[in-house]
This record gives sequence, C-alpha cells and structure tokens, in this order.
Amino acid sequence: MSGDALEAGSGDLFDRELRAEIFGLNKKMEDEVRTALSNQNYVLTQELCDEWLKRTPLAAVANYLAAWSRDAQGLEPEALLFYEKALALGLTGSDLRRALLGTASTYRNVGELARSEELLRQGIREYGAGSEFTAFLALTLYSAGRFKEAISIRLGLLVDTTEDEHIKRYERALRYYADDPDGK
Repeated sequence: MSGDALEAGSGDLFDRELRAEIFGLNKKMEDEVRTALSNQNYVLTQELCDEWLKRTPLAAVANYLAAWSRDAQGLEPEALLFYEKALALGLTGSDLRRALLGTASTYRNVGELARSEELLRQGIREYGAGSEFTAFLALTLYSAGRFKEAISIRLGLLVDTTEDEHIKRYERALRYYADDPDGK
C-alpha cells in the first residue's frame, strides 16, 4: 500500500472514530436532556442544551430541545431561533413533527401569524388534515381575525375525529355548517 493510500485510510479510520465518539456524546447528552424535560425541569434542560451546543452546534436535535426548553419558560423569541435552526439542520422523525408544531404555535404567540400558518399548512401536507396541525391552524386563523375559516376547520376536525355518539348524530348538519358556518 502506498504512503498516500495509508494516510487516506488512516484519515477515514480517524473520521469514523471521531464520528462514533461524537455520536456517543450526543446520545448521552440527549438522554440527560430528555430526562430533564420529562421532569419538567426546563431551566436544567436549557443549561444542558447550551452545554451540548457548545460542543456540537450543528446537532439538529440539540437545537430543537434547546427551543423546547426556552418555549416552556415563555422565552419565545429565543426559542424561535433554535426552532428555525433545528428545522434548517434537517431534524427528522417525531422530533420534526413536534418542532414544526412548536415553531408554528410559538410564531402565533408572538403575532407572526403568516409564518405560523405556513408551518401549520406544511404540517397538514406532511401529516394529514386530521392531525394536531389542523387544530392549531384554526387557532392561528382565529388570531388573524379569520373567524369563519377557523370555525369551518374546527367543525370539520371535530366531525372527522370524534367518537362521541351525540355529535355523530348531527354529523350531516355539522358538515354543512363546516362548509358554510353562516348557513346560507
């Protein structure tokens, strides 16, 4: 084997070992953070996330959890920075779903209703109209003064997802009013 090939092979081995070490560190940090979150210790969660991000600033899940910890403390503007970074870094799986909803809800809370609606409609496209995104879209539309659209969505979601026999009895009427809340 030539010297160049040996060096390249050593570099690949070093890269693999480094990635494995970083993965192990990230997994350990993630476990600690999720434990703090499950205990609703948001200040500790924030501190752990900040430490994790000093070591691995491009960890999408660390940014997402940092956002969540801040959001839970009412630090919405700070949370939005971390949510957006997590989304940009390619968050996946259930964390992506939760981050989309958290980001959209937080934008609604700070009055950025267009961005909230955009993210909620993305969530509906990706996860379906019978999802939590539809309920939060109704809230965003309500906040935007689009009351008729909000009640239409809410009534449709209610009829589509209820198991209540008394509501089901009036399904036809509720669907009619979901299409035309004024009943005209």
